[in-house]
This record gives sequence, structure tokens and C-alpha cells, in this order.
Amino acid sequence: MSVKYKEIETEVGYIKPVRDAIYIDSFEQKHNSIIIKGEINSLFCSIKRDDHKWYRFELVMEQVSEYTAIDEEHFYAKTRIHTESDFSEYTDGSGNRVFILQTYDWSYIIKCREHKFKITGYR
Repeated sequence: MSVKYKEIETEVGYIKPVRDAIYIDSFEQKHNSIIIKGEINSLFCSIKRDDHKWYRFELVMEQVSEYTAIDEEHFYAKTRIHTESDFSEYTDGSGNRVFILQTYDWSYIIKCREHKFKITGYR
């Protein structure tokens, strides 16, 4: 069965699927929530906001039931998930939403009920 990935539109539009688009500054798990903070290179966003090169963001994944992280530096050729955006989702065989956030170093695959994405600053 092939997986159908769906791009997720954010405040800065879709994020192109290139390895240099998203950088993570922090990854924190609190109970069944995950909070990811980092920056997005504006060159790879479909919507430009002002003349800033980097957008700071916060992504909160709530009611997480499962997640994994894949080290892209060591396994890039074998494990890279080929999506149309570095922030995508799909529905698994049980009807659960699975989100994929691909960064320079890691791919995060997170099964959860909902997410909140927001731009928190610029540089």
C-alpha cells in the first residue's frame, strides 16, 4: 500500500522539500505533547513575509501516541521520505493522522490528534 502525503500549509505557506529548509533548536516532550522550536529558511517557503531570511517557529503536537526520529546524516539515502513539503501528513491504516517534519539532520514522524504551528519571530 502506498502512502499519500498531504502538504501542510503554514503561516508561511508550504515548505519545499529540501534539506536546508528547516533547522531545529529544541525538541521537548511534556507528557503526551511535543514542542519543537526552530527556524525555517524563507527561500523555501511558498509565502514570503517581509524581507527576513529566517522565520522562527514553534510547533506543538498534542495527544501524541507515538513518534520516532530518523538521523538523516547517517541514513539519508536509505530513509529519506519523499514528500512534496518538509511538513506533511498522512493517514495510517487505522485512520490516525501522522505528521512528518523533515529537517537538515532529522526526520520526525509523529502520530498525534492535533498540531499548532506558529511563526514566533524573524531574523
